[in-house]
Amino acid sequence: TLGIPTICVMNGMTIAGGLLFALMHDFRIMRDDGDKSFVCLSEINVGISLPPGFAAIVKHQLDPQTSRLLMFGGRYNAQ
Repeated sequence: TLGIPTICVMNGMTIAGGLLFALMHDFRIMRDDGDKSFVCLSEINVGISLPPGFAAIVKHQLDPQTSRLLMFGGRYNAQ
C-alpha cells in the first residue's frame, strides 16, 4: 500500500518478530555469514502460537513448505 518498493536488510540472526517485520517488505537481503546469519520463527519452541494476522503474513509471503518448516522450528540461512 506504500506505492514504492521497500527493502529489508537483515544483518545477522532474524528471529520471530524480526522475521515477521522482514516479510512485510517487498524485497529482503540477508548477509551471508555462515551459521551466524539465519531466519527462524521461535514461537513454537517457547510454547506461543502465531497470532492469526502474523500467520497470514507468513502464509502469504512464503510457499507452504517453507512456512510450515519455519513454524515448526526450522532455520534458513542466506543460501
